[in-house]
Amino acid sequence: YQRRVHGTVFNRIIETMLFEEWESAKTKKGKGGSGRGRRPSYNSDDDYSDEDVREKQRQRPTEPANRSQKGREDGGEVVVNGLKDSGSDTEAVDDHDDVPIFRVERLDFRTTREQGNIVSVSAGNRILLIGCANGVVIRWNLDTDEMEEILISKKQEDRIHRVYIDPLGHHSFVTLENGNNYYIHSKWNKARQHSKLEGIVIDSIAWKYAQGTAEITKKILLGSSRGHIFDTMIEDKDLYCKRVFDLNEADSKEANPISGLYM
Repeated sequence: YQRRVHGTVFNRIIETMLFEEWESAKTKKGKGGSGRGRRPSYNSDDDYSDEDVREKQRQRPTEPANRSQKGREDGGEVVVNGLKDSGSDTEAVDDHDDVPIFRVERLDFRTTREQGNIVSVSAGNRILLIGCANGVVIRWNLDTDEMEEILISKKQEDRIHRVYIDPLGHHSFVTLENGNNYYIHSKWNKARQHSKLEGIVIDSIAWKYAQGTAEITKKILLGSSRGHIFDTMIEDKDLYCKRVFDLNEADSKEANPISGLYM
């Protein structure tokens, strides 16, 4: 049987054994027997018609496909395999129909003159990391609405290039235009400069989301403005860093910045 709903065909295979009706039909024809002979033709005038068979199948009790089918008797809507069936029509159902993928909202926030204009923003696990022009980073917890200001540097030449925060909101990097780099843990109120990253202007980071924890970043990839990729890991205060790839060709006169990484 095929049921066409909203342009989609759902095949329902119903295996029905009508032994009593079959035997009754044979008795009616005067053939007798135990009902194990030829199956009667339901298109004949003296037998059951197709409509009779469908009516019998509708009356036959069936087990619900799952518990969510309960409620049909009360006229309620039924959800089966992601489909909502009210008895008369069927439509696809999404458990998160009312939840948008993302929202754009105006935040009631403005940096001070001492902090300077916003130059970079990163977000992870409802934590906003905001880099400002005057060497200040603001860590904003959107759940508690708490803001924490972290000073990176007061030097005029230490201008923030970009800020990064991991998907869990624990590990943050701040890279400056002059190649100095700072790391901030979610429990710290001060940034720590790492000399092993000195001279590297970070243009992209790929986090290993499935393996990172609050204590360790696991291995992450850093992409630099000079076309280099670094294999990096931070655990507590220790940093491991190794250059693993150079995107630039041997005869290239210009560096190829790596603006995006994923792993």
